[in-house]
Amino acid sequence: MLNLRLSLILPAVFVFTSALAANAEVCGPDAQKAEGLAQNGDAATAIWCYGQSKKWREMIALQGKVVPTGLARFGEGNYALVISNLALAHLETGNLAAGRKVLEQGMRQLMKSPQVVHTAYNVSKLFQDPTMRFAERQRWHFLLLEAMQQPRPNNQLADCLTANTYFGVDQGVRERKIREAHLMARVAIERHDADMVRHWGYLRDMIQIQALALGHDLRPSQPKRKLKMLFVVVPETRLATGHPVHGNVDAKLDEADLQELLFNFRYFASAFQALTGIGWDFKIIRHTGAVTKTTYVSDPPRSVMHPIMESITPAFSALTLREIEQSDAVTLVWAGTRQPAGHLITNGSGTEYGFPIKGKSLHRLLVISDSNKRYLDGNHANSALFWFHEIFHVMEWAYYKSPFPSAEHSYARRDAWPADYQGTTEWDFYRETYLKRFMPEDSLARFEWRSNHEGFYNRKVKGK
Repeated sequence: MLNLRLSLILPAVFVFTSALAANAEVCGPDAQKAEGLAQNGDAATAIWCYGQSKKWREMIALQGKVVPTGLARFGEGNYALVISNLALAHLETGNLAAGRKVLEQGMRQLMKSPQVVHTAYNVSKLFQDPTMRFAERQRWHFLLLEAMQQPRPNNQLADCLTANTYFGVDQGVRERKIREAHLMARVAIERHDADMVRHWGYLRDMIQIQALALGHDLRPSQPKRKLKMLFVVVPETRLATGHPVHGNVDAKLDEADLQELLFNFRYFASAFQALTGIGWDFKIIRHTGAVTKTTYVSDPPRSVMHPIMESITPAFSALTLREIEQSDAVTLVWAGTRQPAGHLITNGSGTEYGFPIKGKSLHRLLVISDSNKRYLDGNHANSALFWFHEIFHVMEWAYYKSPFPSAEHSYARRDAWPADYQGTTEWDFYRETYLKRFMPEDSLARFEWRSNHEGFYNRKVKGK
């Protein structure tokens, strides 16, 4: 049998490099020797060979020959790698539940061994499964926490923990198990925040926001004041010439995507209040028209495409304009554009917009949603972090005199952060800025539009 045992000292990449070099000799071209290896009782090496050629179904066919009896025959290191390969094979063939089943079986067998950490290479997407109920999420939460007590070199158990926690908290909220969902997020942060940052910073930030929001929901406080968000939903997009470069736009807004946007806004609103003491009310207006024109700007390595407000047909009614006038912020929800392979098109943004109402321009925060984009489809838009990100663009204008780096996307330049800031991620930057700059300065008193007819950007330009 090929020795696939992983070292606890050397990073796994060195082991895989040497294994790949031996691939032709051991496995033959396109894993031709794998069948013979299996017939001769070396199913573990056969599985590895099939994996090198991405022959997932052939790997799965051999599962019964190695799980659960292969541990004693092949040794802990080889067995851990077999489990990881089989879990990956199920993932690649779309059977996420079967992948989790074999992964759990192997992890439980190896739980007292340091080799348990090697069962989970490249399989974190097993936990990006909307069919998982909260009870299964909880079971995995405890299992992963236990496995991560073992000494851990570079490994991906933290990826699995992070994914299961983020999606698990969401599922717990949907099942109205708020206290349990909050506990899941809080324990992950208390024990493994540094691991989650290192392995998957974006989802770690989301878990931080989930924990803050749900902690507030469990012990709500009275807001010092409230801001009002108005959602204006434009259900269709009908462009005369289609997309100018990369194909067609999405013609209709998916209701499920609107609901995901609202779901994440509630996280944002609760977390925002926990940070600042300021609450958000919101209202939804469903417009009956369509976007008929867009902007399009090439901004490599992406493009930016936004609806042109004046092109919405029919125009907003007097009632909608009155609601805009009475709001602090407006979110325009539209269907956006399909994402072509290899090219990111940004359809969402946050800015300050002058709405022409009653013969004058009324400045309001405008957020344009990315709409038909779900995280499970590979898009980060419409998340709770999306809200903090877009609104912070206007915060930078409102508080441009504050001693923090107010250039756009300053969170991405860690060396420019103030010396008293902690952390490394986007969420860390926002949290530190709210707590150490905005709130001490005036408790966000500046952040309002009712008596601010010039808008924050114009105030910044004029030095006010």
